[in-house]
Order: sequence, then structure tokens, then C-alpha cells
Amino acid sequence: MTARAPVAASAPGRAGLIGNPSDMYGGSVIAIAIPRRAYVTLRPAPRLRLAALDAGLDVTVRSREDLRLTPRPSAADAQRLDDRAMAAAFRSTYLNVLKTVAAARGLAEARVELRCWSDIPPSAGLSSSSALLVAALRAVDAWLGRQPHPHRFAEQAREIEFSRMGITCGFQDFYATTFGGMTYLDFRGKQHWRGPEVDPFATVEPLLDVSEELPLVLANTGRQRDSGATHRPLRARWLEGDEAVRAAMRALTAAARETKRHVLDRDWPAVGEAMNGAHRRVAAIGASGGAVDALTALARRLGARGAKLAGAGLGGTIIALHDDPPWLARELTARGAASAFPLRHAAAGARLEPPDIRPARQPQRARHSLEPPAAACVGRAAGSSTGDGHPSPPPASAGNAAASAAAGGAAVPSAAWRRGEGSPPPPRVRDTGDSTTRPSAAAPLPRAAHS
Repeated sequence: MTARAPVAASAPGRAGLIGNPSDMYGGSVIAIAIPRRAYVTLRPAPRLRLAALDAGLDVTVRSREDLRLTPRPSAADAQRLDDRAMAAAFRSTYLNVLKTVAAARGLAEARVELRCWSDIPPSAGLSSSSALLVAALRAVDAWLGRQPHPHRFAEQAREIEFSRMGITCGFQDFYATTFGGMTYLDFRGKQHWRGPEVDPFATVEPLLDVSEELPLVLANTGRQRDSGATHRPLRARWLEGDEAVRAAMRALTAAARETKRHVLDRDWPAVGEAMNGAHRRVAAIGASGGAVDALTALARRLGARGAKLAGAGLGGTIIALHDDPPWLARELTARGAASAFPLRHAAAGARLEPPDIRPARQPQRARHSLEPPAAACVGRAAGSSTGDGHPSPPPASAGNAAASAAAGGAAVPSAAWRRGEGSPPPPRVRDTGDSTTRPSAAAPLPRAAHS
């Protein structure tokens, strides 16, 4: 393979507002790309080299054996290992994504180095591994000159995680991280998993502009879990015809379709009510978990209009809707949440970055915190913020397509996405709330006025 110019790409994490996990069953969801990203860089090297900066892992591939995947912690491991040991077990798998993408795209003998790092808490229900896979695939495809359209790209990413990594997964994560923004995603006709060349593409509908402020909070339990281990038993019950599971998926699908109206109307109290109902449905079939249920209950006691699991459940992260998100984030952290932060706006989807981008500081291993890093990355002209915790890219020039690409990403990519281009980044939404006491119930979130 001839030498190519360095390439870098990133993809956001994902929080499920409502409908999850019906994306595995032909359902519908509303997903939000969050302002925490996974990064992958490629540059020429004497031979294939893979490095995960978060975990301190570095492998030079000398044979196919070096691309063998490290087994993920099992459900039995989760029962016998403490949190520190589980974190170490997950950390040992951090190169699996790069190994899989390299094998899937025929790079086993390529002279290239792939490096990755991430701001997304690992195994926390925020699509950390899927975001890393999407970022890696985006970077490798750019390196190889491939330009699949976004729907096919999302399907290819999901197929790699499902078929090559052996992880039981739905479709939401790959579409949400590819397209970005807050999107309504319809997966009807995809419940039988017949493959990306047979199943229909999902319907992707952007709902709100990424610059629009959201009354949401993400809070983490501090517990790591394997999303595949969460999904497998639920999928088995659905396949066996368990009516409780099937009824729950139908109800979650209907809730997402109805909540789309409330989101477009900015009727946040109605969105909160729908979130609570969705969480009750998921908890009733045993798919949420005690830690998540306790944190959602705490959020509601603190005045959240809605609270539910943000991902697969059985640990991980919740999403809550509150009149004063900064106050709720502080209170949840003070009362036992591992971390919390206001989700002020959705983030751009998968995109190219300046090719010399790098972490501003050594990435923290197995970072659990949801708090935004002071400066996630630096490049040639880092400085001003894009509004999602990352520095602005260098100014575009005719001779630097990658720099031009890094200017941001539209909520829904188009042909420009395939060229590595995108819309300007969202403006930063400032937190002006300084409340230190519980907001008054007399000042509710506004419902939209109807003509």
C-alpha cells in the first residue's frame, strides 16, 4: 500500500431519550448524540500498529494472531469481580475495535498506525464502543478513499460489531453516532436481522437543531456493564415469544412515535411523562437494573419531570429532564451519582478532524466521569470551542481537505459528509443558572403555544 497522508476522525456517544431498546425489534427511538467523542487517527508506519491511549495498550501486528480479539468480561465475571477489577478487565479489550476494523477493511498487512482515545465513559450505556467503531471506520474509509453514504455506513458499522465482534446489538447506536443531532429513528422491518444487504435502511428524521438548548441531564451510576450481556437474554425472550417483552417493545415504539410530536412542539413536560412511562415498561421486564432504577427514582424525587435509562440498562447512565439541569446535576452528584452533567445540546455526528489532532493531556484510563474535559484535543490551530467541549479546527484551505472537514458536521450528513465536509459547529450554550436550591414548581418548563 502506498503511503497516504494522515487522517483523523471522531464520533459522538449516544443517549436514548425514549424508545430504546426497541431498535432491536423493528421499533422506533429518539436518540441524542452527546458532546463526548471517540477519536481515531491514522498515519503511515513501518507496519500495522494499534494503540489505545486510554488503556496504555500498544500492539505491533506481525501476524494474524495479533489481531485475535481479547475476550470481554462475562456475566459471571461481573458477579465475582469488584468495580476496579471489572474496569481492568474492560480496559484489556480496548484494542478490539481497532483490530476488528483493521481486519474488516483489509489492513492486516498495511503500513499504518491507528491510535484511539475517547471522552466517553466506557461501558456506561453511552455507546462508547460503537462510537469508537464508527470513528475508526470513518477514518479508515477516508484513508482508503471509500465514500459510502451515511445509511450504508451505519449498517456496515453495525454489521462489524454484530458479526465480527460477536456483540448482540441493535441499530440505534450506529445511526445516532453517524448522523448526530437529536433524531427520530424508525427501524421497522429490521427485527429479524437478515443482514445489511437485505434489511431496509432505517428512516432518519432530524428533530431539533444542534444549537437548541435542551433541559436534560446525564448521570452515571459508576457501574460498568457489557451491553451485549444485557441484550442477549432479552433478545432470547423475544425470539421465544415472551408476550411481556413483545408488548413492552410495541409500547416503547408507540411512545417514541408519539413523543416525536412533543419534542417538535417543545412540550417538555409531556416528554418527561413519556420518559417515565418508558422506564416503567423497561423495568417491568427486568431490563433496567437496581442501580439505574435507584438513580431515576432519586432524580424524580429531586423534581425531574422524567427520568429513564439512557442505554442498555443493568448499570450505566440515566437521562433526566428537569427545569434546572445544572442544579439537578449538582444534586445527583452530591447524593451518590458517580458523575452528572447537563446535556445542553446535541452534538454533530461522525466527522473528519484535523489530521494532527491529539489529546490535550494524557487520557484517563477507564474514565467514568461525565464531566467535560477542560480541553479534549489540540491541533494546529486549537483555541476556540465548538460548543461540545472540543477546540475549533484550523481554518479551511483549498489544499487541506481534512482541516476543512473538521469544521463540524450537520445533524444529518449528505454528500458533503462523504467528502469530509459539514455545517459550522453549534454555538456554545452558556450555563447561566446559579441556583443552589430546588427550583420552584411554580416555574415550569413552557409548553409550546399552538395556533
